[in-house]
Amino acid sequence: MHSQQNTMIAAMLQAAEKGLAQAEPGGHAERRLREMRDFHGLLMRELPRLMDRWQSERNTSAEPPRSAD
Repeated sequence: MHSQQNTMIAAMLQAAEKGLAQAEPGGHAERRLREMRDFHGLLMRELPRLMDRWQSERNTSAEPPRSAD
């Protein structure tokens, strides 16, 4: 699951970079592509930490309930 997500995010990041190379400076497309690039860059940086946290919480919640004794 991790590598599939990373591949998709990396592809979006690369698409934004390619678009920025061709966008009119200061135009609407450039602003949107920068936002797209910045967002997917954030995802690439934060996703590993988020997935670790999710896995930790999942493992914790998977523990059997303890008796009230």
